[in-house]
Amino acid sequence: MRTIVQVFMVNLVMSVDNIIVVAGIVRRSSHLVAIAVISTFTLTAVRTGLIAGLHRLPQVPGLQLALGGMVLGIACKMTHIPGTRGGSGPPLWQLLSSVVLADLALSVDNMMVLALISKDLATIAIGTGLSLLLLLSFLPIITRTMQQIPLLQIVAAGFVALLGVRAMLQDPLVDTRLQAGLPVPGGQQDLPPAVAAALVLYGIGNMVYQRGRRR
Repeated sequence: MRTIVQVFMVNLVMSVDNIIVVAGIVRRSSHLVAIAVISTFTLTAVRTGLIAGLHRLPQVPGLQLALGGMVLGIACKMTHIPGTRGGSGPPLWQLLSSVVLADLALSVDNMMVLALISKDLATIAIGTGLSLLLLLSFLPIITRTMQQIPLLQIVAAGFVALLGVRAMLQDPLVDTRLQAGLPVPGGQQDLPPAVAAALVLYGIGNMVYQRGRRR
């Protein structure tokens, strides 16, 4: 029971940013409750299934680069503020696929920590599932807030861009070159470019939004 609580707490804290990304993906959907429920079970199964071999996953060249690029693409889409909540958004299966891939891109470190806490997959699954259920229960509130406060959605897009760029720069194909070319105290070479990307995306998104309001 103690280990389940540890898994729950670690996953809860480390998955908060993932939920912002998920909200950005599904914000125009009218099936938020269904997405939250299905995503809880799907992400729990995917994370648990990958735990065993996850110690090799960050070293696969190009994987984090591709997944981080996808998250960056999601951030760019989040800067678009639609006039109404659409039923013309992507189909449910496409949204769920994007949720799974984005979660994978942002959860590598999270899953590696969980693998160190426990080797029992049932314990990991229970703790992970409960934490995701709690976080995803706030999905309708987060998406509603984004729709009511458009600038908050643009801020969230900048944050998602930061996460995506950091994931890309931590890929083995990029990381070694970045460390050699950008010496930063504390080994956070990926942070300055990621922050710059977030600020640029926020600036562009805000400019487009303000221009649209004046029309």
